[in-house]
Amino acid sequence: MPARPIAQLRRQQVLAERAAAMRAQPTRSEAALWELLRAGKTGVSVRRQVVLGNYVVDFLVPACRLVIEWW
Repeated sequence: MPARPIAQLRRQQVLAERAAAMRAQPTRSEAALWELLRAGKTGVSVRRQVVLGNYVVDFLVPACRLVIEWW
């Protein structure tokens, strides 16, 4: 497997830091939706503020390959 360029590694680090910051301070609407989705209440695993490629997605349901962007 070829090594990834430094710029790409730095971008992933920045995105991971940004996702962590957004998890720490969700908007009111994100917090309300997360309360409904968390802890398996829906029967599926839901993750929030996940780095997916070059993006930070609000909610991810890996089993369904579903991304939820909350506005």
